[in-house]
Amino acid sequence: MVASEKLLLIASSVLIAGPALASPAQSYEGTGSTFGGRPPQQGDTVPPLIGPTDPAPPEGAPSIPPLKFGTPPDARPWPTTPTAGPGPALGPGAPSTEDIESWVQWWRFNGPSVIAAAEPHGPAVMHRAGDEFFLGRGQGRVARQGAGIPTSIVRVVVAPALLRIVRGTPNTAELSASLIALAKLGSARAGEPLLPELVAFLAHPSLPVAEAATLGIGILGEDRGAATLMELAIDTPVGHGLCGRSSTPVRLRSFAIYGLGLIGARSMDRDLQGRLVAALLPLLETDDEARPDVVAAAITSLGLTQLPWRAAPGQAGLTRPELIRRLWGFLQGDARRVGRTRQAHARAQIPIALARLHQGAGQLHQGQVAETGARLLELLETGSTEESAFVRQSILIALGRLANSGGNGSTLEDLNKRAHAALSRASASAPHELTRRFALIALARQAGRPGDGPRPLAFLEPTEQLLLDRLDDGPRRETQWAALALGVLGDGARRNGQGISPGTRQRLQAALRKSKGPDEVGAIALALGMMRAAPAGPLLLTKLQRTSEARAKGHIALGLGLMGAGGAVDSLMAALERGHRDARLADQLGTALGLVAPPAKLIQMASHLDAAASTSDGATLALAVGRGGHRSGVASLLARLGSGHAQPATALGVACDKDEVPWNVQLGLDVNYGVEIETLRNSERTGILDLL
Repeated sequence: MVASEKLLLIASSVLIAGPALASPAQSYEGTGSTFGGRPPQQGDTVPPLIGPTDPAPPEGAPSIPPLKFGTPPDARPWPTTPTAGPGPALGPGAPSTEDIESWVQWWRFNGPSVIAAAEPHGPAVMHRAGDEFFLGRGQGRVARQGAGIPTSIVRVVVAPALLRIVRGTPNTAELSASLIALAKLGSARAGEPLLPELVAFLAHPSLPVAEAATLGIGILGEDRGAATLMELAIDTPVGHGLCGRSSTPVRLRSFAIYGLGLIGARSMDRDLQGRLVAALLPLLETDDEARPDVVAAAITSLGLTQLPWRAAPGQAGLTRPELIRRLWGFLQGDARRVGRTRQAHARAQIPIALARLHQGAGQLHQGQVAETGARLLELLETGSTEESAFVRQSILIALGRLANSGGNGSTLEDLNKRAHAALSRASASAPHELTRRFALIALARQAGRPGDGPRPLAFLEPTEQLLLDRLDDGPRRETQWAALALGVLGDGARRNGQGISPGTRQRLQAALRKSKGPDEVGAIALALGMMRAAPAGPLLLTKLQRTSEARAKGHIALGLGLMGAGGAVDSLMAALERGHRDARLADQLGTALGLVAPPAKLIQMASHLDAAASTSDGATLALAVGRGGHRSGVASLLARLGSGHAQPATALGVACDKDEVPWNVQLGLDVNYGVEIETLRNSERTGILDLL
């Protein structure tokens, strides 16, 4: 081992050790090393945390000034976002005061997929041509490479530190966050099997810790973890033994089921896919109408599975069309509604699961897409008085995923025309506000996705005009949603090599100049960012510098980051200095800086964390540093481990994630969050979608 690597190991051991870690040192067999896990293989070099590729400051340049942590935080009209977790042990924020009809809630669940697609310095490099990527299709086959935290640093520094927390801390918040972070690293990057570490905590007396371990098995994504999760999901005696309880709690069962969906989304084992579906389908027949969690979780996870469209020659087993048929039975039942899932909250998950199962169907299976879309339209048109508003909302969301923009001569010509008409009507006249808003987004989803035939984008222009009309003439809240939908439209068209008219960008800029309310400013800023409307950068920068409203400032920052506004870096850093105590704002500013900041600025951001005098200041800054994703932040985050706060461990998981797209994107993208399923999304922010 070269001298520089020895120095890094010595420094790392100092950072990792601490008085709060009571567990004995774990040794490599026969080596005497005090690091947990397997040593790096021969020749596996460990680059320094600040490597030679990072530019040195010019000679004579002033040193980086420390943050002024005595500066009062910006006004906070809304509660801070939790940094991790199921239940109180992972530190959820106060109950949300945000209106469920606000577009901010939509961005909360769908924004991560937009950000993942924009990441220029991200940990993996791949072609993102299709929407199916953001629903988990092929995600498990993405190898990390490029500018992320190197595997050697993860293996020798990060994983051992998290393992020592897991094996030694009594603090449930930090323990739970560390379990999730370890799962994000993955066994290959950690250098040792992590599944046994997670399984060991299923019987922890604190239920939130057990939930974190359960979900961690799913995030880890290893096929062999499915058997453990099945025992918990089905509530077997073996599962009772695994969780150390006389029966498996509903929340723990639900988290196990979601974990099975995450494994199913990435597994390449067809036999395992069949076993997953066979285990989950019977759960839809439960008679428990008081708690829809188990049924809703099973439906959601079935939508993520990767069953083949056709059985291999000589092989039996369920295929995707058969699963689609079974789900239809639970949605509709027979002619007398017998056999359908009784819980409307759970049944509302089925249309979205159906849409996910059709993603990436390919040309050979477009007939199945057309059939499913037609049946959903029929249910929407003829059964609207009998179905709940939740189910109708989910049908509209699903139509936005199934239909595309192809016109006359397209394979899906009839579905596309009918879906566009139904979504247009619903966006204007549906009785519930959230239904109208979901329809607007679904219109943008459909119109931004090219079809086949001579007119692949037949609905792009009419949808763009419809949204512009709403932007100009709609009620104030509708104008915000119309702006956001224009961003979705522009983002979808751009991903598919198309664009919307320059006049739309100019009208959004004109609207932004006149806007004063934080929600209106934020929606337009994000729309311009999704369009990658770089000419609007100076206007957004001016808004960032002049607004004192944290709610607007964070979304403006994200808009600047999405459009790649490198000239905004200094202003973003200044905003972080002033607003570092606001957890949500710090998170958003860190995300924006991670999108546009050069390495030298990310190093500066890590130095701000080092300079934080108080534990609370360090906790709110930690996630911002993790969002930056630069190796310079690793040492700063390691120094904060053992403080009893969840944020440093959460930030390490964010920075060192083995997957390019966060695991919760698969569950959150186009979810019907208007349906409150306690273990999925609830007003107390203790559901699975509230984790990072």
